[in-house]
Amino acid sequence: MSSIGIVYNNLIEGTEKVAKDLTEKFQSASLDFVCDLENLPKKCDVNVLIVIGGDGTILAAAHRVYNSETSILGVNMGTLGFMTELNVKEALLNINDDFIEHTHIEERSMLEAAIVDLSTEKAPNFSFLALNEIVVGSGSVAKMARIEVKVDDQWLTEYRSDSVIVSTATGSTGYSLSAGGPILYPTSSDILLQPVAAHLGFGSGLILPSNSLVELKVISNGSAAISADGILTSKLTKDNIVLAKLSNKNVKFLRRSKSFNSYRNIMKFFGMNDSSN
Repeated sequence: MSSIGIVYNNLIEGTEKVAKDLTEKFQSASLDFVCDLENLPKKCDVNVLIVIGGDGTILAAAHRVYNSETSILGVNMGTLGFMTELNVKEALLNINDDFIEHTHIEERSMLEAAIVDLSTEKAPNFSFLALNEIVVGSGSVAKMARIEVKVDDQWLTEYRSDSVIVSTATGSTGYSLSAGGPILYPTSSDILLQPVAAHLGFGSGLILPSNSLVELKVISNGSAAISADGILTSKLTKDNIVLAKLSNKNVKFLRRSKSFNSYRNIMKFFGMNDSSN
């Protein structure tokens, strides 16, 4: 029997009630805790973490359970829910101990990034982890940045854009998608490089192999910053470069089937899947 935790985003109306309703679906021996997102334990020892909210809630929870034995089962009460597996009706109807025992684990890749100070000889400290994306760009609102990009120590280009996204497959349905990027298969370990609002030249995304090392340097005047999943942020100086690569850490999700549903769900969200077949 799996040990289970339930976490909900109390900033979304109705999530606490759904959490309480779900607690009645489990045997007392399998349910370890129920809490809101702010009180989620820093170390979760449960096998399954049921996350009630939207994609942002899942991102926050994922930063607590990456590279552990905990698998996330998402219940969508947000706007998009690309990372979730069930809606509320499905969750209340189906989730119980037996349902969880018959799911399978899907592993999602993460990125890691380091800020390197060119004025020192310190080794890179890859302390920025992201399930969705690493973003490097201007630290000011609506200000273009000039960003030099190298891949595997080879010059690629200079983007003139608001920012540049280095994305995982999971992140390809997030910020990168809104910037016009392609959608990668969820379990892909490829890396997506996508400029945001390119002012001149090439604005399409590039799909890079999983072993790529991406180097980004903001060379324009003014403030600059790095963000990882919108959770970890830091300012950049003229002496900084950012190194980004695929991490050996991952996040586990519970899925009902090894199917093509991830693409179909996206098409359905955008009103492009009207067929009942």
